[in-house]
Amino acid sequence: MIEEEGVVREVEGEYARVETIRKTSCGSCNVKGTCGTSLIASVFPQRTALLKVANPEGAKIGDRVVLGLDESLLQRTSVLVYGLPMLTFIGGSVLGHYIFATELMSILGGLSGLLAGLFVVRLRTANVRKLTQSEARILRKQSISVGFVTSNK
Repeated sequence: MIEEEGVVREVEGEYARVETIRKTSCGSCNVKGTCGTSLIASVFPQRTALLKVANPEGAKIGDRVVLGLDESLLQRTSVLVYGLPMLTFIGGSVLGHYIFATELMSILGGLSGLLAGLFVVRLRTANVRKLTQSEARILRKQSISVGFVTSNK
């Protein structure tokens, strides 16, 4: 289970809108002081995200909560979103090259395959959103119910 902390900002029946701070992976790295990526990440301010999540714990506005998301779903979705368009791009390119034996048709076949792959990804991710098991949900409340302050400058 992947966990993230947040603060409840709204409650809507069985759901809550939870504000989380988007973090970079640089926060947990041992060489963050000497890395160029860490330097670039420090220039940009931390951004927040407002997520609608299931609220089985009955959290109220201002409660600090821990959100959970099934990591196997994240892995499957990552393979779908990144792997399928890449495979259809390569397949379309190879197919275009072997059928028409020209570079232009290889390029057009690859682009057609990429678009087909992206279309399938769009259809599949729309179905994933409908599944209740794919929702992030509040796992538990934190003991301290103090919200963090964000600035919108």
